[in-house]
Amino acid sequence: MLIVNLLAKVMSKSVRVQMSEETQKKLENLAENYDCIYNGKPSLSLLFSKIGKEELIIQPKELEIRSVNLSDPIVPKLDLLILTMNCPFNVNGIVAKVTEKIAEKEGNIFRINARHESDNLGILKLHLSLGKYEQKNLAKMLTSIYNITLEDIDKFNYFENLRAADDLLRQHQASSITNIEKATDVIREVLHRNVIINTSCIFGIEVTSKNKAGTLKKITEKIATNKILISSIVQNFNNLKEEDIVKVFLEIKIPENQLNLLSLLNKKKQPKKDIEKVKKTIEEEQSKKINDEISKIQKIINELESDINLKVRRLNIYDLDALKYSGFESQDI
Repeated sequence: MLIVNLLAKVMSKSVRVQMSEETQKKLENLAENYDCIYNGKPSLSLLFSKIGKEELIIQPKELEIRSVNLSDPIVPKLDLLILTMNCPFNVNGIVAKVTEKIAEKEGNIFRINARHESDNLGILKLHLSLGKYEQKNLAKMLTSIYNITLEDIDKFNYFENLRAADDLLRQHQASSITNIEKATDVIREVLHRNVIINTSCIFGIEVTSKNKAGTLKKITEKIATNKILISSIVQNFNNLKEEDIVKVFLEIKIPENQLNLLSLLNKKKQPKKDIEKVKKTIEEEQSKKINDEISKIQKIINELESDINLKVRRLNIYDLDALKYSGFESQDI
């Protein structure tokens, strides 16, 4: 260990610190890199003085990503969910409300990406996990996110923003309603309309098997039989183990409820309390339908696991970076 005197005219007092030669050399390199020079030599006094005065901020070195043993019991169960939704791009507060709904259901968000698509519509994509709460909370979380309303984000916006969003949502509704004249009053009454136009939730699974013809056919047939959409799929080959590794993203779409609401109201103006009751009923039905879709995905996993030649697991948040190099394009994940 070396004892270094940090003494210079720029400092009000001297300080003695102990450090190894290696540490001293690294600090002197930093001093030289940041022009902390005194009498032609790197000055630790000047370096520390600049740091203390906040004239110099040194960024910490990025942590290296360590490999994770997923069979380790101390590793938390963080199965990956990818939530994608279309919504108006010119209003504030949607991301705030979405993250609030996820937090209410004990969810952890790992990545958020928002981008403009077209015609003032945007795409919001989140990578998250509900961990051990997935089975209990997923359907309720998706339903509550899908039913975020203009009223919910009112405080985040100027009137002009809300009016533009209202016009956009009205156009979207009109494109799907055959008799818009009769529905207009109801649409006005249900001004708590959803700001989320459509939503999908994607689950990733990985299936490993010995290289054998027909494995991919077997996997995709089980998925199709259960009437679940495949969002993305890629098959890689492990030369050392002679194994096929198939990664599949399974997608469930959250149905729009506005047309159902209009249908239940028979396209007639109803008292607000009745509309609120109908909205609650529809949300309950939505949650049931989503639960049914989630059950289908679990059934697919169970059926694949029952094949002794297949090893199946859910993709989790530790797979996010690896997926970039597994054949998936960035927009897929």
